[in-house]
Amino acid sequence: MQNKQTVVTACILFLAAGIISAQVVTVSPEKPVQGETVTVGYDPGAVGAVLTAGEKVYCTYAFFHEDLSNSVANAPIERSGDIYQATIDIPEGAAFLTLYFLTLESYDSGATRGISLWRPNGRPARGAFRQRMTSPMISPQYMEYFEQEMQYFPDNVSAYIDKWLLDSFIRRNQLEQIISQDLKRISAGNRAAPDEQLAAEAVACIFLQDEEAARASLKKLLAEYPDSRAIPTAANKYLYHARVHTWQGTGPDEMKRLIWQWIGTAPASRYARVELSQVDPKDDVDGKIIEKIGTSWMTDEPENPLPCYLLATAWIRDGIRLQAAEELLEKALDLLLQKSWRLYEDISGKGTPTLITQTYLQLADLNFRKKSYAKASAWIQQAVTRTESASPEMYMLKGAVHKALDEREKARESYMLAWKAGSEAARDTLRQWYLDENGSVDGFDKTLGLKDQSENKAEEEKTGKKSAPDFTLDSLDGEELSLTALKGKVVVLNFWGTGCGPCKKEIPELNHLVEQYREREIVFIAVAPDFPEQIKAYLKKQDFLYVQVSGPKIYSGLAKTYQVRTQPTHIFIDRNGCYDCRLTGAKNIGEIAPIIERLLNE
Repeated sequence: MQNKQTVVTACILFLAAGIISAQVVTVSPEKPVQGETVTVGYDPGAVGAVLTAGEKVYCTYAFFHEDLSNSVANAPIERSGDIYQATIDIPEGAAFLTLYFLTLESYDSGATRGISLWRPNGRPARGAFRQRMTSPMISPQYMEYFEQEMQYFPDNVSAYIDKWLLDSFIRRNQLEQIISQDLKRISAGNRAAPDEQLAAEAVACIFLQDEEAARASLKKLLAEYPDSRAIPTAANKYLYHARVHTWQGTGPDEMKRLIWQWIGTAPASRYARVELSQVDPKDDVDGKIIEKIGTSWMTDEPENPLPCYLLATAWIRDGIRLQAAEELLEKALDLLLQKSWRLYEDISGKGTPTLITQTYLQLADLNFRKKSYAKASAWIQQAVTRTESASPEMYMLKGAVHKALDEREKARESYMLAWKAGSEAARDTLRQWYLDENGSVDGFDKTLGLKDQSENKAEEEKTGKKSAPDFTLDSLDGEELSLTALKGKVVVLNFWGTGCGPCKKEIPELNHLVEQYREREIVFIAVAPDFPEQIKAYLKKQDFLYVQVSGPKIYSGLAKTYQVRTQPTHIFIDRNGCYDCRLTGAKNIGEIAPIIERLLNE
């Protein structure tokens, strides 16, 4: 019942957004045709418009093509009376067009439009309805669009892949049965191109967490159809799930290597750029492949800071061309501060502050390696100042820079902050310093703030610790949880969701944590946006020992109160009900336990 309510609510919001968008944005003709042009308009005076007259407005647009490829560009947009207008050429083979309207300061998300394209013979393009399932937003009417795609193009098995993705959110408990039935339908139809069918089979196995079968289908696809346009979708899904579920071993490692070898054959492709943007600097990806992708990307988009940043971090990882890496990072920083990235991957502008911070951090680390400590100090200070919640690694680097500059007290302060954020390495450094200075470690714990209550209050005033926002929540088991009533205990809040891969990945570690501290004065609370029935169904398959609280309104309210924007996020509250710190991203016991130990011993 709750799932149906979710879909109904989403339908209302989707339709309301469409009405507002229709008032603000105009498209002529309403059914654009391949090989012709379309004129799009944005009315800043219309009800619901976010952008205002007088601003420099940009129209960024994306084409999805019948051959499964895609492309992104910016159209010049000019004032025509009170309306901003742009003309866009529709290429042959285009299936779907998505429009975004923005300035360098703001983005009108409500004006985003997704437009199905048509062939000159009056029929929809292949993929025109498939793309409507997910673009410009996930549609609650996705099954209707899926069936329309099947009506015109029953051989387009790629539509099943998008359908399964949406099924995994909306009909999660039936996913295995749905995929099984769909695979039978695909085989019975016997119309699909063999490469697309192999890709669909690989993705089906990925969704069902059958890595070995997924690998076999994907390996066959790469070997027998190396030019297939269906490879990027299947390969992207495999690499994503390999990261989220930490698929390791000879088989997955070989598969990842084969995928990157294939990506290296088309370094100028949009898919290659998408995968490069998702690579962890620690991943063992061939630096030569990264360099091919990065240099091609920078040539095509010289005002885009992302390829500069990615290529520079790859060089730093490999310890090569460090001077060129520094120059690229400085170029990336300059473009980011000009907000140029908004015209490329960061249309909403939400990613730019984070990438600016990361660029400062990379510059600090690089200059520290080069022993340019004064420059490193300036860069790391910028990184710490700009971030909402500095990471332990950031404070560790800051401490190392101060230590190199012989600024011992500043270094000690930075290591203390790193330890409070969960770094055991920082504690070891401080312990060694204490031993060197005093000849023993007696009394060391007291220097970490493990003092009596009156001393702690004085320390709180010094550090500016504030009371955590109060809350009263009902758990799935009917228990009332009030922060006021929990004073005297350490409280750990985990913001997660069943649709968050990293959240699910860390659950076994979190369960060990609960077991480890079962007899101590601490409460672990997990807060999810899922409806209670969804959480209960999930818990039948996976134990999660945190006290469970769930519901869209509960989650959104508490996330707003605690300024949580990322899943997973852990919030730590001390015995006095004061906010202590937070950790974002999937963590292990080694990162969380030191914070808990400190708070329990204060």
